[in-house]
Amino acid sequence: MSTAGGQAENLLGALGLAMSDRMGDAIVARAGHASSDAIALSALHLANTGTIPPQEAVRAISLAYLSSIALKFAIAWSVAGWGFARRASIGYACTVLGVAGGLLLHG
Repeated sequence: MSTAGGQAENLLGALGLAMSDRMGDAIVARAGHASSDAIALSALHLANTGTIPPQEAVRAISLAYLSSIALKFAIAWSVAGWGFARRASIGYACTVLGVAGGLLLHG
C-alpha cells in the first residue's frame, strides 16, 4: 500500500468516526436521552475515591455504553427503517463485540 493510499484510508476512517460521533450526538439530542458521559464521570469518581473497585466502574461504564448503542440502533431502525438499520447493524455489532470482548478479557 502506498503512503498516499494509506493516508487517504486513514482520513476516510477518521471522517467516518467523526460523522458517526456527530450522528450519535444528534440522535441522542433529538431523542431527549442523555448519553453515557455522566455515568462515566460518576463511576470514575466513585472508583477514584475508593467507594467502588475499578472493575465495577469499568462494568458500569461498559453497560451504559452498550445501552446507549442499543438505544441508537433502535432509533435508527424506527426512524430510517430496517434497510438502514440492517446496514448499520454491522458497525453496531462490531462495537458490541469489542466491548464484550474487552470485558471478558479484563473484566
